[in-house]
Amino acid sequence: RFIASVEAIIHEWKLTSVKPVEPLKEGELSTGCWETSAEDIKFASFSFKITRHYLAGSTKCGDDGESLEDEPAPFVLEDMMNLGNDFPPRAHYLVRWYGLRDFLVISPSSDEEAISNEDKTRLLVSSVCVALTNSKCPLPVFVQLHHPQERLCYGVCLGSGLTTYFDMVHLSHVPQACSNLSGLLSLFKSKLSYSSQLNLPPIQLTIRFTYLINDWSFYIWPHPPPDVKDGFFDMENLKLGKLPFGALEDPIGEMQLSVTWPSIPEDIIVDNDVYSDLCPANAPKWSVRMRWNENPHCLMEEYLGNFAVVCNMRESLDDVLKNMVLEDDLPAKTEILDALDRLAQPNPLSFRLPQMPQCLSNIYKKTRKFKWLESYVVCCPTFFLFFMWVHATHPCPSPAQAGLEQGCVVIWSYREEYESFHSLKTTHTNSLLWRLALAAVHVYHTCGGIEALAQLWVKVVAEIRYYWENNLTLP
Repeated sequence: RFIASVEAIIHEWKLTSVKPVEPLKEGELSTGCWETSAEDIKFASFSFKITRHYLAGSTKCGDDGESLEDEPAPFVLEDMMNLGNDFPPRAHYLVRWYGLRDFLVISPSSDEEAISNEDKTRLLVSSVCVALTNSKCPLPVFVQLHHPQERLCYGVCLGSGLTTYFDMVHLSHVPQACSNLSGLLSLFKSKLSYSSQLNLPPIQLTIRFTYLINDWSFYIWPHPPPDVKDGFFDMENLKLGKLPFGALEDPIGEMQLSVTWPSIPEDIIVDNDVYSDLCPANAPKWSVRMRWNENPHCLMEEYLGNFAVVCNMRESLDDVLKNMVLEDDLPAKTEILDALDRLAQPNPLSFRLPQMPQCLSNIYKKTRKFKWLESYVVCCPTFFLFFMWVHATHPCPSPAQAGLEQGCVVIWSYREEYESFHSLKTTHTNSLLWRLALAAVHVYHTCGGIEALAQLWVKVVAEIRYYWENNLTLP
């Protein structure tokens, strides 16, 4: 039943006569678009999943009537001999190890049903061989063993009278004979009975050394970490023209440095127990890969990310300010107001923006009914002075400008996720909008969120109205 299920899936996916469209180009395995398709099958009482991994547009279905004698060797062998796709940076581990463009993987449906028995493995591989022979499928099929994170597979490929086995082994300790290139070549030649052949060309090699660094706590950071105790709202050291920048933890989890010698013959390289030509500093190709920690705590990202929430808020200024008015503990005034309301039945008057500053000022001075935030009482006047008058604003040093530029790059890298950011614009340094934007970010993050921002906006509008009514030029 298992063999019949595999054959049915092969025929359903039309894999009996798969052919390559053209030879693989250099780097195509890492830059191309990969697609997958999967089906569930059963072997006795165990559930498996057969998955096809293939490079989109690289293969096609050939003529089913073509005879076996006219069929060339499986294109898998040609793909494995292609030296232009060695060590792709982003690919399935089987693609990285074998250079395949199209293959099948049979894996358990759940981790609890991992294949750990050698007899069961041989039975599965032999069943796959029968299914490939009956269906004449030229694609290699791999059977996953143990847990997926161990990346251990046995595979087989049939075609044109050739049988290719893909065997793997995990070693706890590397044998001394396999610790250098000479030992590996001797092992490879012994598997191919290479010693019995004469006058064969030298083996072409692609060699790579990879060095990992995942702990550099003993190194000094090239960029000093941010000072979390630095008070941006200190009256004596106000830094309105500067946003906090830097990560409180290292965003890089691991760095990989790879040195590669691509496509070199074996007779020009010496690497044994006594001497080695493989000096990493002399490698012709270097590559660096970073693995990033998930969601590191970054100060500018926190500031700008929280402020971006304002773009999606639907509350009006009136709603925000009305919610900040507290109930006063004056029973007499409350009874009088209730009585007048019952007699007159007044309609609620909406706040007008030009009258709002005077209204809020009277409420705060006389009845103390307005819920002023403690930090805002201290910071808002100073903020207002600093972003309204140019001469009172501290000049922005070059590190702060660099931080703002990097912050803009971070924001624009997420423009596909935040559609509202498509309309963002920039302005000149130390201009009114520039100072207002920085003040709004600081107030929203530190002084109480949308309520503090609403109070700041009321003050700004009142001051702009004053400039307008008195025919004054905005700074």
